[in-house]
Amino acid sequence: MRRIFLFILFFTSLNLAQAEKQKLRVGIRSNYPPYEFTSNERIIGFNIDILNQLSDLFSYDLEFVKGEKETLQQMLDSGRIDFISFCFQSQENKADYNLSIPYNMVSFGIYIPYQSSIQHPQDIMPYKVSLRNELLYEMMRNNKKFAGHLTLRRSQNQCLQDVMNGDADAAIISSLSGKYLIERHNYKMIKVPPINFKNLQYSFAFSKTNDSLLVQFNEGLNILRETGTYNRIYQKWFGEVHPKQIKETKSVIYWPYYVLSLIIVVLIMLFLNQRRKYAYLKHLKTKEIEIRHNAEKTLYDYQLIVEGMVDTLPHIIVAQDEDKKIRLVNKAFLQLIGQPKDEILNKKIDTKSLPDKNLISLLEHEGDDQSALNYHMKLVDTNSRMRTFDLTKRKIKKATSKEIISILVGIDITEREQQGEALRQEKALLTSLINSIPDLIFYKDRTLKYMGANNAFKAFNNFKSEKEFVGKTDYNIFDEKRAKEYKRTDQEILNTKERIELSSWETDEKGKKILYDTLKVPIIDHNGELTGIVGISRDITQQADIQRQLHRAKSKAEESDKLKTIFLTNLSHEIRTPLNSIIGFSDLLTDPDLTDDQREEFTELISKSGASLLTLVDDIIDLSKIEANQIQINKNRFNINQMLVDLHEAIEENRDAAHKHAVSLEYYIPGNEDQALYFEHDDFRIRQVLSNLIKNALKYTNKGEVKFGYRFTEDEIVFFVKDTGLGISEQDKAHIFEHYNSGKSIEQFGGSGLGLSISKKLVEILGGKIDFTTDELKGSEFFFSFPLDKHDTSHDTARTELAETYDWSDIQILVAEDEQNNFMFIKEALKNTGAKIIWAEDGQKAVEEAQRNPKIDLVLMDIKMPKLNGYEATKQIKKIRSDLPIIAQTAYAMSDEKDLSLQAGCDEYLTKPIRPKKLLKKINQLL
Repeated sequence: MRRIFLFILFFTSLNLAQAEKQKLRVGIRSNYPPYEFTSNERIIGFNIDILNQLSDLFSYDLEFVKGEKETLQQMLDSGRIDFISFCFQSQENKADYNLSIPYNMVSFGIYIPYQSSIQHPQDIMPYKVSLRNELLYEMMRNNKKFAGHLTLRRSQNQCLQDVMNGDADAAIISSLSGKYLIERHNYKMIKVPPINFKNLQYSFAFSKTNDSLLVQFNEGLNILRETGTYNRIYQKWFGEVHPKQIKETKSVIYWPYYVLSLIIVVLIMLFLNQRRKYAYLKHLKTKEIEIRHNAEKTLYDYQLIVEGMVDTLPHIIVAQDEDKKIRLVNKAFLQLIGQPKDEILNKKIDTKSLPDKNLISLLEHEGDDQSALNYHMKLVDTNSRMRTFDLTKRKIKKATSKEIISILVGIDITEREQQGEALRQEKALLTSLINSIPDLIFYKDRTLKYMGANNAFKAFNNFKSEKEFVGKTDYNIFDEKRAKEYKRTDQEILNTKERIELSSWETDEKGKKILYDTLKVPIIDHNGELTGIVGISRDITQQADIQRQLHRAKSKAEESDKLKTIFLTNLSHEIRTPLNSIIGFSDLLTDPDLTDDQREEFTELISKSGASLLTLVDDIIDLSKIEANQIQINKNRFNINQMLVDLHEAIEENRDAAHKHAVSLEYYIPGNEDQALYFEHDDFRIRQVLSNLIKNALKYTNKGEVKFGYRFTEDEIVFFVKDTGLGISEQDKAHIFEHYNSGKSIEQFGGSGLGLSISKKLVEILGGKIDFTTDELKGSEFFFSFPLDKHDTSHDTARTELAETYDWSDIQILVAEDEQNNFMFIKEALKNTGAKIIWAEDGQKAVEEAQRNPKIDLVLMDIKMPKLNGYEATKQIKKIRSDLPIIAQTAYAMSDEKDLSLQAGCDEYLTKPIRPKKLLKKINQLL
């Protein structure tokens, strides 16, 4: 019955076609290759070819109306078009329209970047996905397992561009459309073939009131299938036959149409005579033969075109039947295996001759179903080169014979993989270089969104991963004030394409303020277009601090220079004053009319002026040693109590000479004064500091007292000097220990202004601390302290000092001295002792005299002498008489003179000018 209906329908269509073709407006998608799209101003595609065949079959005059899905549906609902060529099978579409039997299906694949970790369809659940199909979009939105982000685009090319730009992690589009777009636009970073995601069938869509056109199209599709036309069109566009593309005809009630057809036939019978009918049938048969002939010719032409296209493709293509015989092969595959086409076509491949085992297993592998199998594999070609392929193998069933054909398509991605690997290595190297730079480096796109940064930038902003800032603007990351400033400078670069350098204070995650010098430059591509901005921020906090320090140092140096000028002026005065007394009174001593009292007075004044000049010279030498870092510490065990007693005695003379009779000078010794307290340290420097502080206190105290001594704390020994003098003003406190600054006016109180500065430096070199307290107009207390160890001090019974008169009538003393004046001084100092004095003018004579005269009891050895210096003379004398005491005497002011003398063999050491009392005391100790 159905055959009869088809015949009647076909016959009727032919009769009506002679009268006038039926004009139909069909809605098609704007750009959906290879199904329906525009190429060279022609509308082509698989759907278009099917429509053209149906048009020829039923004599339709088709007008194609292009538009998007929503637009076409509105036009169909309003009757402006007769049907839509491309409508997916869904419950919603079935409810709204009459859908024909499915005449094709679209395989949707997942397109991903090469470096993506997505391997299976379920892997996309947490990622960002772009897709074009609304049906898939709704299906994924309703999938509770999907936790990513979906973006519905207007075209499939936009989906691929999202993947290329990093706006999406994957794109779900038609597998065939994707391959076509990737090759057309050269998207090298996207992996081909895609991961198979889902297959959706589509049909023609008619309005609910157009049942007749629905039935006609369903029957027409079945005719195309049964005649093999459908398969030829499918092979033309997809290279394989898919027998399941057209399912069985929908169950439709046909009897009304049968009645209608019979009525039409009756009407036709009434208007046409039998002869015309036969003539028409004859014409129809002739046309059918012509159509068949043309179809076969077209099929042959298409076959040649397809074979030519397959051969020109750079991809390997091979088709096998169920017996593993080669049914189709292209040049790329033949070049891979190194065999001619004639030897393998319609034959089984000799697997022993294939160059690669992976290829053998791939050709012999049997899939379970007709779904596509994707492989990423390395194959060895006939030249023993390793090549990388993306391969897809799929089974198809021929529509007529039901024969199973296995199609293998492989894309050689060796060069792309090498380029990708080289790109990855370059990226890794660049990333490593950028991350090794301590400066903050960041880069943004044209929309001022961050594209990346180095580790220093991430650490400064406490970013744990790039997700915290990549794809975000400054407003998403920083506070509004900072973001606004950053955008201002960035926008200026975008407008001018000029670099900008600026400095700004930034705060790191720990709250530390850092000064950064930032250089921002535009990123220009090979076309001269600005594509983004790169910024480099360098920490210049230290440089800024150095500049500030240099500025302060400059100011301080200028101030110091002024003070130094004042100091040198005062120093000149301090030197000239005692020199004036020495020279003046020395000249007066030559006057024969002077009385003995006058001579004694002048001599005392000369002595005091010399002592004052010596003190000044010592201060200058000590300051030079301190600044040259040549002060050495010579620790020894000494009696603190005895040092205070001696110091009190010596400074009392200075007090009386300075006419400070209204000021009492007292010392304080804790505990028993008669018991000796021994301390392990440099007694000379401690005495020097105490002496400077006491003299300074006497200078600024006109009445009252100056008290000095020491006291103990829990872990320190503290030496102090306290006075009831003028005190120190607030403005002088901060500078009291500086060079060339004495606090009070030098012109008013005299002195060099070096005492306190030298004292502070000496205490610090000795490992102690010095400070002061003061009350202006009431007095001050200076004190310095040293850490105290239990082994540093010890008590002992005090020794009784010897009398100041000595009887050395049986003693012989050898004086080695090249200067006669110095020898005369020593001889005069020893004249009351009764000792016999022997003079040696140089070191050599001193050695000879010591060797010749065994009665010599002691040697006074000058260090600087001609012929043989004091060091060498001492060494030679010690070789002759190792027990002979030797006292070194020198005018050298170097810090290591004492150590060198003791190392040479000297038993004691005296520094010129030599005090007679001290000389006698040293000699007495050794005798």
